[in-house]
Amino acid sequence: QINVDATGEFVLNVVSSWCCEAAEHTAKRHAPDIDEFKSSGFTKVASSSVKPFRCKETAIQLECKVVESVDLQDPDGAQASRVYIAKVVAIHFAKELMADGRSPANPAIALSKGLKPVILIHPHQRSCVTSAFGDTKARSSYAAEFKACSMSLNDIAKNGDPQAVEG
Repeated sequence: QINVDATGEFVLNVVSSWCCEAAEHTAKRHAPDIDEFKSSGFTKVASSSVKPFRCKETAIQLECKVVESVDLQDPDGAQASRVYIAKVVAIHFAKELMADGRSPANPAIALSKGLKPVILIHPHQRSCVTSAFGDTKARSSYAAEFKACSMSLNDIAKNGDPQAVEG
């Protein structure tokens, strides 16, 4: 938060399952003099549009400029966290993730190419994005989505994705 507030810029490095442990290390609070790249084993790569570095080992890097920040309070009114709303000014991703039939001039990322983005929910829980969707249409019921949200990845692997069978 200190670095983002100071520069008004950041890089969102999308972490896949292959570098999850090292990325989790960088999510912890560190003293300003600690180089998180060095201590985690990640490699710094110069960004094209912002000052902060990108992480070479992550599959996707989004260079961002802050548009607005919003402080969120805990029940006692103290600042609990800060949310940054940002404009993505540059996107980089591993060429192996390029969707079939696409090119650098018209890129698209294919999750089916092995990308398994990881989300750190809190210090002891992670989630993995296993599918993506395009345009959606309104339906009379969203029961399949609600059911899928309550299932673990093991449940979905064993029983199938309830969203996949709904028309």
